[in-house]
Amino acid sequence: MEMFLKMMNLQIELLLLMLIGFVVKKMKVIDTSQQKGLSELLINVILPATIIKSFISQQNTSLDVLKNSIIMIALCLAIQIAIMLGSKLLPKFFDKDKAKIMEYGLLVSNSSFVGLPVIEYMFSLEAVMYASIYLIPMRFTMWTVGISLFSKEADFKSNIKNVVFHPCIIAVVAGFILMFLPFQLPSVFVETISIVSKSSTCLSMIVIGAILSDIDFDHLLDKSIVVFTLLRLFILPITVFIILKLLNLDSLLIAIAVILTAMPCGSTCPILAQKYNCDYKFAGGSNLLVKELRTHYPQWNINKWNSKPLAGTILVGVGAGAGDNVDGYTTSVYRQVLNHEYYHSVRDERSKEYVENVLGLKAINTGCVTMWMLTPEFCKTIPTKKSDTALITLTASPELNPNEQKMIDIVQKNYSKVY
Repeated sequence: MEMFLKMMNLQIELLLLMLIGFVVKKMKVIDTSQQKGLSELLINVILPATIIKSFISQQNTSLDVLKNSIIMIALCLAIQIAIMLGSKLLPKFFDKDKAKIMEYGLLVSNSSFVGLPVIEYMFSLEAVMYASIYLIPMRFTMWTVGISLFSKEADFKSNIKNVVFHPCIIAVVAGFILMFLPFQLPSVFVETISIVSKSSTCLSMIVIGAILSDIDFDHLLDKSIVVFTLLRLFILPITVFIILKLLNLDSLLIAIAVILTAMPCGSTCPILAQKYNCDYKFAGGSNLLVKELRTHYPQWNINKWNSKPLAGTILVGVGAGAGDNVDGYTTSVYRQVLNHEYYHSVRDERSKEYVENVLGLKAINTGCVTMWMLTPEFCKTIPTKKSDTALITLTASPELNPNEQKMIDIVQKNYSKVY
């Protein structure tokens, strides 16, 4: 009963932290770029600190730690291989593209981002150490087998580099070295690491809440999502629990393996699906493009750091608005974001020249999107006789220029109702 109450309290606390993240993102207290910055801070600083702290706490420990570490690596490898074999059945029930995404999501869980903070919150620092060791094979799977699901031309050398130099892998290696040092580390070093690591659970849950605020909940009942959720969050962890119980392993090791198996799919899943096998991305806006991103307030607020998920975007009826001077930074950002393979639809010849001559991309002048409805058939329905009513529209400016005033006077003189 005590464990049940502890789990209930844990879940409520985690949900409340996620609710904070959900609310602050909806209220625009943080935006997408700030959310990404928090994620980077968590992955590159706070989680590695948590891992190192867990190893330091085991200084002067017995050789049982090495034995259990080997068991954790073996467990993760066995589970990964079983998932790879079982996932071969997915293409029989889902189309090829969805099956690949589902297989990657089953292989790679969000165990670092969510799992490590939960393990730390529920168990001891020893559990965090074993969990970080357990995740080593998964990181190799993510950057080798996982990438190969989406691209047969993946750079193997680069992917191995991603594994070896991942902050959490470096933290595990550093932790092992520190754990077996023949002397105690200075207390100021240990305390600093401890202070940094204490924010892992809070920050990770808030970031997850912010991520959830962007979800389109209308698509959650899609068949593939329902099946994947059942497999990822229920069937896999229950199966792992039953098998490990039959093997009579240490209860802590079982708990770690089951909890990490029950984590949702990794955040890299939608990123890779988008990069290697995505639906088309379009951007529209009459004055969407500017010549100098750093000196104007663009409709499309992109920069070098937040634009990666937008790579491959195709323009639709877009115009080059504010600015006459072209700078290299803006050109570089647009070339990073915009598609290099397909034609971009622009609204006028000036915009076409900018996209072709400055950005070096393919463009076609289709006119503004608002003009696309003016087909010959539609134009025949437009009245040809003079009306008594007129509508005037002007571009916003601090004051009218003389020609605009003349136009207004002429219209008011010739029409009885003017809007």
